[in-house]
This record gives sequence, structure tokens and C-alpha cells, in this order.
Amino acid sequence: MVKHIFIAQARGEPMKGVESVEALTGQGLVGDRYCKKSARRGPDYQVSLIEAEAIEEFTKEVGLPMTADMPRRNVVTTGIHLNDFLGKQFLVGDVLLEGLEPCEPCSL
Repeated sequence: MVKHIFIAQARGEPMKGVESVEALTGQGLVGDRYCKKSARRGPDYQVSLIEAEAIEEFTKEVGLPMTADMPRRNVVTTGIHLNDFLGKQFLVGDVLLEGLEPCEPCSL
């Protein structure tokens, strides 16, 4: 289940929570900094996902608070093991995505 959707218009800008967002085939999420640039960079920049449970586990292990927007991922899920979708196509709403690779933390 999708718990949150976030976009950021530029590098370093705060992630903005949205109720819904338009996804453009081969480009990404409208209003997100990677939209359209993704066509040049490749499909692994179009949409990123993270499990809410992973955020919660990080908070427990490290002892630092982390809100759902802090990992800077577009879609936060709950109750779904995302690694099960690596190498597979799947639907998020009516958008067809493909699990390409684990999305490790990166800098802003």
C-alpha cells in the first residue's frame, strides 16, 4: 500500500508531500527534479520507493528520528517487501513500474 508520495522540484529542496502525481512514461513524476532528466540518465532515476518499515527500523537502530520524507524517495509503502519486485514489473495505482535495483541512500 502507498503511504506517502513525495516530489522535489530541485536538488536540495524539501520533499513535498502530494496526494497524487502524474507519471510520464520514460520520464518520471511531474514536478519532480528527475522528471524528463531521467530520459537522459536512464530509467533508474524515474521513481524511487522505500518501505515505511525500513524508515522505522533505521530510527530504532540508530536512535535518531526520521520522518517519511527524509530518505528523499518518491513513494513510501507499507506492508510490502519491495525487494520482492526486483526484476519484475508491478502496478502502483495505474502506473506500471519495474523494479530495477535496490535504492541505496545517497547525498542530496
